[in-house]
Amino acid sequence: MNNYRQFYKEAEPIWLKGLSKELNICMDTVFEGTYKNLFLLIAGSTYYQVFVNKKLIHYGPERRAKNCFSIDRVSVPDLCDDDKITIRCIGYNCRSFSNVNQNSFLIAELISEDKVVAATGKKEFKYYNNIMHEKDVVRYSSQRNFSEVWDYRKIMKEYEIERTSVDGEFAMRKTPYSEYTEFQAERAEVLRYKTVDELSGPIFEYLINPPKNFDHFNYDKIKEKPLEFYLRTRIDKNGKMELERWKFNSIQAGFLNIEAEVYEDAELIIVFAEQLDKNERPNLKCLDSSNIIKYYLPKGKHTVCSLEPYTEMYCEILHIKGSFDIKSVKVSELAFPEKQIKPVKIDDPEIELIYKAAIKTFRHNAVDLFMDCPSRERAGWLFDSFYTARAEFELTGASKIEDSFLRNFLDGGIYSGKGGVTEMCYPSEVYSNNFIPQWSMWYVLEVYEYTELRKGSIAKDKFKKQIYDLIDYFKSYENEYGLLERLGGWNFVEWSKLNTRVQDVSWPTNMLYSKMLKKIGELYNDDELLRKSELLRQVITDMSFDGKLFHDRAIRKDGVLKNTDEFSETAQYYSIYFGIADNTDKFRTIFDILYGRCKIDELSDYTEIEPSDAIPGIYMRLDLLVNFKKYDLATKYIKKYFLDMARTTGTLWERKSGITSRDHGFAAFVAVLIRKIIKNNNNIQFERVVNYE
Repeated sequence: MNNYRQFYKEAEPIWLKGLSKELNICMDTVFEGTYKNLFLLIAGSTYYQVFVNKKLIHYGPERRAKNCFSIDRVSVPDLCDDDKITIRCIGYNCRSFSNVNQNSFLIAELISEDKVVAATGKKEFKYYNNIMHEKDVVRYSSQRNFSEVWDYRKIMKEYEIERTSVDGEFAMRKTPYSEYTEFQAERAEVLRYKTVDELSGPIFEYLINPPKNFDHFNYDKIKEKPLEFYLRTRIDKNGKMELERWKFNSIQAGFLNIEAEVYEDAELIIVFAEQLDKNERPNLKCLDSSNIIKYYLPKGKHTVCSLEPYTEMYCEILHIKGSFDIKSVKVSELAFPEKQIKPVKIDDPEIELIYKAAIKTFRHNAVDLFMDCPSRERAGWLFDSFYTARAEFELTGASKIEDSFLRNFLDGGIYSGKGGVTEMCYPSEVYSNNFIPQWSMWYVLEVYEYTELRKGSIAKDKFKKQIYDLIDYFKSYENEYGLLERLGGWNFVEWSKLNTRVQDVSWPTNMLYSKMLKKIGELYNDDELLRKSELLRQVITDMSFDGKLFHDRAIRKDGVLKNTDEFSETAQYYSIYFGIADNTDKFRTIFDILYGRCKIDELSDYTEIEPSDAIPGIYMRLDLLVNFKKYDLATKYIKKYFLDMARTTGTLWERKSGITSRDHGFAAFVAVLIRKIIKNNNNIQFERVVNYE
């Protein structure tokens, strides 16, 4: 199907001739003229930025499933004599977690007062192979595409284009358009540095020993290696070269802008991170990402903008060659529009600080789909989406992003390696061909809440075949007790030692499985699945509960399943969360842990109980406390877990230790909990507060 002509009067899909399948090609499409009342219709398989002169006004597209393309309608300011519109596209042709891999194309039409004034492949646009953007560079991360090196000394020339064949379905964008507020960093200090032979840390393994199916350029043949250069630098007051430190007042997510005046041709790098390492320098290891952009700038005044969005709080600018002054470092924030979030009055200043951090985290991670983080991956992960979807509906009263997110999984999010199971993140092409079976179960739980509680625009019958295919997939792993045993893929139950205890029979996984079956039964009036869910609940209790706590797993030895002596705090929360344990004397110890009446290290009958981490143990606990109306206790733990995060970065983190992403989408769910607490404590009726189980 190819329906773009329904939306475009003249434009054709195009790309630079002979380069539509090449890795990491940057194309500039330029229009100059004097017009008023302009708007741009633009779509593509590539990421693109739209500039009026040097001001960024749009980034797209809305990411969709393979062979599905969203059209952005972008309002353009009136153009005067010297004004210029530049559409900067990047055709990666690269397997990544953040987008599907498709041949590059752009289609765009500029319209003024119902008249087409420019159309790709037809009239008025000029096209350039942007050779200032270096093609042969390292990957930014193992999950995203390529890093950036720019040489503004090079001169672009017009380049021949060709019409590209596009087999796919076009539709107008349905998710909200982002805002591009600018935030200014402050210059913290100016130091000196030197270079040495020894690296301060290892080159990321995926760069020097890339895995199978990992699209890349050969590291040994790459000329520009700013990461390696940076790892050879040391702060030294007697060093010959200058280093500037810049700092934002909180983590920002968006496009890095540098304004510089160059007196003698310059070479520099900007290094950025969410946190500092032990040497008080930007910590690149925490995200395993090449958070470095290199610039060559000729003499003159320059304002340069990164091609991709990143997260940053701390920046270093290293002077390598030439003479220049950095006038400003800014971020053009890429975020969900703040005006669409319903306000709430909060009297407690500490809770207000956490709430604002949750809102900021939501806005950074809910742009065109629900992302895990706006840094390392920018990927549409299931499970994360379960909680972020709740946040969207609570904060906005709608499910516009969730509509698009779930439609992507309907249109293309089935894992190709196994029948029925979903991709772990989508739109994506995961080079490892891995998947997380538990995420398919969370997907079903999200679909249930989306269709039954949030009343989303996609009818539940649209999901039915996909969901029943999932049931067939999991049946093949059921043992003689109906329990899932030795599930394939990357099994994930929590960011703690609990995740080393997922084979042979993971009790938390089977608790989740029981709940999934129950929700499918309720969704489609399937009594057989309801009975199966109840039977599984009884089996789990009989086989994994020792009278006080649930075990983490059982291992099969000599044909017999036997529980290990491994226990975790999170397994107990799973048992309540998914309806295995109830608030009776039988499960008193578990509820004592939940309510903080006893600490896990005070249970003398157990050698060690693994404490919960953020995902999902801590969130399960908080969700349960709020649903059981323990509002003061929930408030206490919200402060315990999140106040330091909010004070430190103004965002909420992936792990409670902060060792990885410090701006993580699912953490926006904290805003939902806070709003529920405020509503119930003050007897306020918000427009949207859904009471989840």
